[in-house]
Amino acid sequence: MLADALKTLLATEYAFALKAKQFHWNVEGPDFGQLHAFFDAIYADVDSSTDPTAEYIRALDRKSTRLNS
Repeated sequence: MLADALKTLLATEYAFALKAKQFHWNVEGPDFGQLHAFFDAIYADVDSSTDPTAEYIRALDRKSTRLNS
């Protein structure tokens, strides 16, 4: 049960990180510099949380979901 919740969290973290990176790549306008850095910082923070989440899943003797090819 806990491992399943952690798998959902891991997938959510990945989706959120991807959205932040897409905003980072595609920001436009007069606040470009500030927003570009802002979205990159969000991406880095969320991306760094995925490894511990996957490790918690493995600590429960379950496999983490493969999210990339």
